Amino acid sequence: MDMFNTRMLGVWFALCAVLPVAAAEDYDCLIEPDKVVLLSLAVEGVLAEVNVDRGDTVQAGQVIAGLESSVEQAAVAQTRARAEQGSEVSLRKAELALARRKAARIENLFKQKNASGQERDEARANVDIAVARLGQAHEAKRLAELEVMRAEAVLARRSLRSPFAGVVVERYHVAGEYVENEPVVKIARIDPLRVEAILPAERFGTVAPGQAAGLILLLDGREVVHEVRIERVDPVLDAASGTFAVRLQLPNSDAAIPSGLECRMRISH
Repeated sequence: MDMFNTRMLGVWFALCAVLPVAAAEDYDCLIEPDKVVLLSLAVEGVLAEVNVDRGDTVQAGQVIAGLESSVEQAAVAQTRARAEQGSEVSLRKAELALARRKAARIENLFKQKNASGQERDEARANVDIAVARLGQAHEAKRLAELEVMRAEAVLARRSLRSPFAGVVVERYHVAGEYVENEPVVKIARIDPLRVEAILPAERFGTVAPGQAAGLILLLDGREVVHEVRIERVDPVLDAASGTFAVRLQLPNSDAAIPSGLECRMRISH
């Protein structure tokens, strides 16, 4: 029995020497913001407010800056007041109800031969006229509501909102300055972060989207490893350098990882 165990142990060591061990290689990578945008206003004018400064965090839809808009605000108030007035529609409804009651009475009198055909025709015509006037009142109200939407859209173009949650990288203007087709702030999205790695041509075809990878970062003087997955692999090689790019996403909900940080990507053969 001891001899059998000794032989099996020898076979195991022999297999370990022959079988290849899965190796991993490290490649340089760079951590960058997922998106960086320069935010400009849709129209020109004098800045009434700039609500953020460099380093501030912003939420999606947050108002970043706004132009002086007193005229546009007055236009919105005026069109809303006009649209909310329902007196014209109410008046035309009352006229139609009255015309229908009169027409019904004339119709009964006509059947009793106490009203002429002309009187009946006039009563019916008055109903048709009242119906048309009510329709015009409804159309006028609808157009007034559209005017409100238009005035609100004009006013909205004078506000600058953040398209996503992120951080202010740069502020270029302050309140009181005149701006025209120029950026007011630069905003970066840092959750998630984008990681770009460059691999040699011999690794082309050996990595694919969804494949696991480790990102090695140096934070506070110590190495930290984040397990992520490859998001995108360039479909062509760069002929000049003999390399191709790999993209990964790195979650950063607590903003603990700074963008611009160098890293190493570790993947197995």
